[in-house]
Amino acid sequence: MRGTEPGNLRLATQAQYYVRDALQALAFRAPHINIGNVHDVGDAYYYSRWGSGGYLTRYPLLTPKPSFAAMATLTQVLDQAEFVRYLSTGSPTPTLYCMQFKKGDGFVYALWLPRGNRPVTLRFAKDTEVTHTSMVGKQQKLKTKLRSIHLTVSASPCYIATPVPLSFIEFSPTQCEPPPKVMRVVDSLTRLDNWTVAQEPEPELERHFDLPRLPGKIDRRLVADPQKKQVLELTLQPEPDIAPPYARYIVLEATDPQPIPGAPTAIGVWVKGNSCWGRVFWEFEDARGQRFLSVGAPCGGWSVGDWRALTFINFDGWNYLSVKLPFLYESGFAGPTLNNWKPMPTESPVEGNVWTVAYPIKLTRLVVALRDHVVHLADMISVPDRSVRLKDLSVSYEQ
Repeated sequence: MRGTEPGNLRLATQAQYYVRDALQALAFRAPHINIGNVHDVGDAYYYSRWGSGGYLTRYPLLTPKPSFAAMATLTQVLDQAEFVRYLSTGSPTPTLYCMQFKKGDGFVYALWLPRGNRPVTLRFAKDTEVTHTSMVGKQQKLKTKLRSIHLTVSASPCYIATPVPLSFIEFSPTQCEPPPKVMRVVDSLTRLDNWTVAQEPEPELERHFDLPRLPGKIDRRLVADPQKKQVLELTLQPEPDIAPPYARYIVLEATDPQPIPGAPTAIGVWVKGNSCWGRVFWEFEDARGQRFLSVGAPCGGWSVGDWRALTFINFDGWNYLSVKLPFLYESGFAGPTLNNWKPMPTESPVEGNVWTVAYPIKLTRLVVALRDHVVHLADMISVPDRSVRLKDLSVSYEQ
C-alpha cells in the first residue's frame, strides 16, 4: 500500500510506485494484481501506513489522485496486451526498464527508471509512426527519423505503441537530483593514504534481515576520469561462493579526521554509478564523541533507512548522493523522516539527547556496498560494469 497521508508519499510518487508495481507484477505474469484502494479510508485509520493508499481522496470529496489517472492509463494502454520480454537495451543497464508487450498486430513498450531522468534514442526496424503515452494519459504522435525517435525516460513510466518492433536503445547517463548549492569538500578522495581499509567486519551492515551484506573483495585505485579528473575507483572482484543477493562492502576509515567548520546539514559524495543497486553509507562523530552511521534506525523491528533508495547506486554516470544529518523536530521526534541514521554504541554515555548533534563534527568512515548481480524484473542478471568511481566527500549547508 502506497500511502499519501502527511509525511508519506507525494501524490505523483504514489502514482509512479503503483504503476511500476503493476508492471513488475506483469513481468512475473501474476494472474491477479491487487494494488491500492479505490479511495482513502474515512476514519483515523487514514493516518496509518495503509489508510491513505487509495486512488481517490477520502469521502465525501473522492477527488481523483494522479494514481487514478495513472492506473487507468496503464489499464487502457495494456488492455489485452501480453508481456513478451524485457529489452536488454543494447548495452545492458539494470536501471533502465523496457518491457515489450504484444497487442494485436503491434507492440507496446513500457519504459521507466527508478529515479531521475535519462535521454534515450529508440531505434526501430524501419521508419514508422508511434504513439507516446505519458503515465497519466497524455498522448503524442511521433514520426521516426532514420528509424529513430528521441525522448526522455523518467521515474514516471511511459508507453510507446508501435506497429514496428523496437530493435535497439541508446542512452545517456542518468540525471538524478541536483547537488546542493552550498557545499564544502572535506576530502577529495584522491589520496589513498588519507584512508585505510577496515579489516574487521561491521555488524551493523550485516545484521539486516532482508538486505544482507558481507565484506567484499573490493580493489581501490586512483584513475583519470574525463569529467572529474583524478578520482577513486572501486572494483568488486568475483566471489563465486557468495550468493548473488548479498551485497559486499568496503569500509574506508579516515586516518586523521578533522573538525568541519560550522553546522553542516547534510553529508554527500559524487558517485559515478554502474546501476548495481549498491549503496553509500557515511559515519561521523560529533563533539561529544557520539558516532552516527547512516545504516538506518530500527522502527518496530524493521530497518527502514532510506526506503526511497536515494543513497543507492541505482543510476549510471556521475551524480551527487547525500543524506541529511540527524535533527529533532519540535515534537521531539528525530529526523530526517527517512530514518537514515543510527547512533552507534559508545564506551560511556554521552550528554544530552542522543539524536542532538553537537558541532563540530568529523567524518570518520565512508562505506560503499556493491553488487555484481541484481534482479531485473523477474530475472537475476549480471551487472555489466563492476566498478564505481567516487570524488569529493563533502558536506552541505542549507541556506
